[in-house]
Amino acid sequence: MRECIFRRVVGITAGLLAAAPAPALACPVCGVIGTSDNTWAYQAMSAMLTLLPLAMVGATVWWLTRLAARADTERHSATQHASTAHRSVLAVSEGQGGRGGAVDG
Repeated sequence: MRECIFRRVVGITAGLLAAAPAPALACPVCGVIGTSDNTWAYQAMSAMLTLLPLAMVGATVWWLTRLAARADTERHSATQHASTAHRSVLAVSEGQGGRGGAVDG
């Protein structure tokens, strides 16, 4: 049973490798040896693979900075609003207490 499965796996693998296109078997340094079209493609992809991660990290840092600035602005606004509301409550309570004392006295 195992031998039958092993033969099938080997046969399928050999068939797939035989049917694979020849460019898939090319060496990874063909940009150095290849034509000018290949050289341009390798240079363009090298630039993309270098700049893409840097752009992703930069965009993440920019997004987090913007998010932190927005949260800080909202926190500052809420603190200022709470402080103003507290002062208003104090002013109203002091004003009512002063009037009430004048009416009672």
